[in-house]
Amino acid sequence: MKSHRIPGTGAALLALAAATPAWAQTAAPYSVAARIELTGYTRNFPWAAADTHLLVAGDLNADGVADLAAATPGVWFTLIVAPDGSFPLAVYRQEDSSSSGIAAADFNNDSKGDLAIGLADRVLINYGNGSGGFTGGPQVAVGSVGPNALITDIAAADFNRDGYVDLAVVDADPLNDARTHGSGGNIIRHRESIALLRGTSDGSVAADPVRPRLPAPQFPLRARREDFNGDGRPELLVGSNDTISLLFNESSSGFAAASLPLYPGGLHAQVDVIASAGGDFNGDGRRDLAAISTFPTANAVGGYYRVHLYRNAPHPSLPYTLTPEINEIALPHPAGALVVTDFNGDTYADVVVGFESAGAHTLAFYAGRNNFTFDPPRYFDGGFDAGAMAVADFNNDGKPDIAVMDCSGGAFVILRHD
Repeated sequence: MKSHRIPGTGAALLALAAATPAWAQTAAPYSVAARIELTGYTRNFPWAAADTHLLVAGDLNADGVADLAAATPGVWFTLIVAPDGSFPLAVYRQEDSSSSGIAAADFNNDSKGDLAIGLADRVLINYGNGSGGFTGGPQVAVGSVGPNALITDIAAADFNRDGYVDLAVVDADPLNDARTHGSGGNIIRHRESIALLRGTSDGSVAADPVRPRLPAPQFPLRARREDFNGDGRPELLVGSNDTISLLFNESSSGFAAASLPLYPGGLHAQVDVIASAGGDFNGDGRRDLAAISTFPTANAVGGYYRVHLYRNAPHPSLPYTLTPEINEIALPHPAGALVVTDFNGDTYADVVVGFESAGAHTLAFYAGRNNFTFDPPRYFDGGFDAGAMAVADFNNDGKPDIAVMDCSGGAFVILRHD
């Protein structure tokens, strides 16, 4: 194990350059609380860091504080908050895998946090012992074959409300030559479906006997769960290269045949979807959607990246619909990550964007002002490229802290809300 902690109030935040407009002179209210180096643990940085998934894994050691888990090709980690506020790093190698899918849930209903890890062609269930350790459990195949099989994402939830955690698994099919791209030396060949694994009474998962695979947009890469209408049946958002597909979850029998395709910005086949996140942007109690995409033409601030906003609204035939808003956030730099939280405590959902190749600027904080409008950005200047992000209250002070992947230097950085 290895842990680094910056004592006191953390590293000082850097103000923006004097040439920056006056409204952006105030830095975001965050400082570095910990930096956990990954040098020697992962292979071939920086691409491995860019492929890292970082998530809040719940309370893995039963101390009442949220912990973190992450997966990068060939290695997965846990970062469990210690009593002194540090983040000891536990490293688990999976040398047979180039996958980075990871999900957290309680699979065996023992009130202890477990983890599902994507291997080359299987999902490994690791059972938590309640004190931060894990015991390897069953490995369940998802049907991938070939030398470059891998799992790119996993979403965990009790989708059919039977009391057991299910998994939606995004995997690549090396036999499909219709769409390929390179990632860390591997050639990813995308499927046009994702695997659905149902939770079982023994704490494992198994292929759904009726619908072992769900339809997905071409070339799926990411999956996330969202309960947009608060009915307790989470939907699936499946992101591909240019589309986000919403898979409705209407009944206890599973997902409906109908799905809703979303094309951020309204351009199909010309836009790359980067990330998405849900939040209530207009105070009506319904979760809306934010999505980052990159365009072939520059936006109002000279960049090619934008945050698009979708309103969650009633619909006469569908459970609801997500309709695009006119307002969008034009980003000045390439963006690689997105989270939604209330960082300023005004009850409105705020947007936090992680930048790639932005010089000093690492994160931009856009404070929500209701009805899909936002204040000009406040910046955290970390001087590194931001990858995956996760939000939780790591010190129980009632304020959202942020964990972010430093893709330039190969480290997890924990930002405390001051």
